[in-house]
Amino acid sequence: MARTLCLGDAEAATALVTTWRAAVAQPDPDDFGWDTEDPDFDPDLLELCGEDNDLTLYWQHLLAVGPQFARLDWKDADGLASSRWLPGAHDWHWNTSTQGHGMEDGFDSLAQHLAPQQLALVHLRTSDDSLRFVVVRQPDAADLLDRLAHAAVDAWVHAA
Repeated sequence: MARTLCLGDAEAATALVTTWRAAVAQPDPDDFGWDTEDPDFDPDLLELCGEDNDLTLYWQHLLAVGPQFARLDWKDADGLASSRWLPGAHDWHWNTSTQGHGMEDGFDSLAQHLAPQQLALVHLRTSDDSLRFVVVRQPDAADLLDRLAHAAVDAWVHAA
């Protein structure tokens, strides 16, 4: 999983696994957005809901600490336009006058830019009104989606 998210970079994947393991062993409430002021807060208790399973918990920890994941408000077009820090997007430009103004238009533009580089834009369903996405190599996308499905995480590749 770490190599997939780090586009095959073994050193970056090792660093991600180290950070991930530390987050599992001692989660930082700030990374998870936990309300530590809540009298019912218990850092040693994580709840599984619906179809969640133990893999879901590991995935939640990875999402909290993995710098590869972008998270935006559902209407943050400016945030999407400035997502050039994503792999393969450093020279991407979303031209809203010709490619549309909506978030879906921006994702279409980004996916089209990534496709010739053999990169895929993967969306992850969230439980709120935010958008979460990551860029992976196209050949790794299907395996990532399969692993996410095992963790009860709904995800899909944005068609270019």
